[in-house]
Amino acid sequence: MRADLGTWAAQWDELVAVMPLPSPFLRSWWLAHTAEGEPHFVLLVDGDRLLGGAAFQVGRRMGCEWVQLLGDGPLEPDHLDLVAAPGSAGAVTQALRSWLGRSGSRVVDLAGVAPGAAILDAVPGRGRTTDLAVAPYASLPASLDEYVAGRAGVLRSTISRTRKRLQKQGV
Repeated sequence: MRADLGTWAAQWDELVAVMPLPSPFLRSWWLAHTAEGEPHFVLLVDGDRLLGGAAFQVGRRMGCEWVQLLGDGPLEPDHLDLVAAPGSAGAVTQALRSWLGRSGSRVVDLAGVAPGAAILDAVPGRGRTTDLAVAPYASLPASLDEYVAGRAGVLRSTISRTRKRLQKQGV
């Protein structure tokens, strides 16, 4: 366990990039700036190769250790999970299970995980899962023109006038 990714950041980002859903909320640059509580990176390494791990933020509530995925909070990140090199998910899950199951009492709150997230298998003991409302999203069309065409007339007019004004100014 360490307080930051340090020299493992580049390998971490490579593992995130090859995930089935590479969430921006798992990138090292996001994790380095969003902790609410103490950051805890639980990493599994083999020599100079990062096999995977998970990023947590740890605090205390009502006298109990409270473990959350790093970055959870008002920014509402989603599709969080452990990261693992191909073929290493089982070993990473077991390492996380050992860390989460160490002696002492704690609440493990994994808000922001996708259904079927691998990290759910790392949680020891009993608990419950609760579906939360999904984050808002908008499907974007293939081109800017197509997007603008679908907007309200007032907005299209504003964009057109602004475009013409900027073109006159040589922008």
